[in-house]
Amino acid sequence: MNKGICFLDIDGVVNTRILEYENGKFTFKFIQAEEGKVNNKMALLYLSKLCIENNLDIYIMSNWLNIISYDEICEILYDSGLIKDVKFIKPKNDSLNKGFEIKNFLEEHPEYKEKYVILDDIIGYYETNPDLCEHVVLCSDDYGFTGINIYHEAVDILNKKAKEKVLK
Repeated sequence: MNKGICFLDIDGVVNTRILEYENGKFTFKFIQAEEGKVNNKMALLYLSKLCIENNLDIYIMSNWLNIISYDEICEILYDSGLIKDVKFIKPKNDSLNKGFEIKNFLEEHPEYKEKYVILDDIIGYYETNPDLCEHVVLCSDDYGFTGINIYHEAVDILNKKAKEKVLK
């Protein structure tokens, strides 16, 4: 099975919003990178399933890279429940322009152009590039990458380009 790639944002995908009650007020927030964990184990299991069953490596595309190291992020994801069989590709830089970085990565690694998916909770990073938009699975801040429907959406994106290539 040919290799593919999953471009992964963290907040809103595997680290979802939590509701807290403090000082008489309800607030929504994310667990912060410095806390050393992500909170959605089910999303991590779906991510593991997606990557293992579809032969995908993970390329981290998260603002967390501006706060903690790449190696710390990988360790946090494994410690929080990502299956150890999933491999990572180290980003070249910590660009906040995710669409630009993905486009550059794919130009440098054409072997991944036919098989990639982007998991993010914000579509805005990709709207200027229709090709990238076709590969985005938009996750909810509240649920992240959980549920069989969103999982199948990702698999369909991965399979669509492969089917198009066969039909040509």
